Amino acid sequence: RNGFGEVVIETKNEEFFIAGEMYAFPSGHATGLASLTFFISQYSTSLGVVAIIATFIIVAARVKSHVHYVSDIIAGLVLGTVVTYVLFDPVLEYVFNYIIPAVIK
Repeated sequence: RNGFGEVVIETKNEEFFIAGEMYAFPSGHATGLASLTFFISQYSTSLGVVAIIATFIIVAARVKSHVHYVSDIIAGLVLGTVVTYVLFDPVLEYVFNYIIPAVIK
């Protein structure tokens, strides 16, 4: 940390400054990815599988790069999935049953 509360990551040739804290609970990346994955999986099972794999790779990279703890990731995935299901499932049902078929015609 430098004197301004920023995290400094030094490599051989460069310095990277990351504003604020390194860890956040829950992970915003995991929350957004879980929401997006839920949406995609409602549209297409095969695309949903791809989205799940991509989500796993991204959140694993967040843990591996020491940006998040595993608990941050799990909480973000749960939060994103639950909020999307509760708030957007009725909307998604309307979109997939009425809007998309009307646009495709």
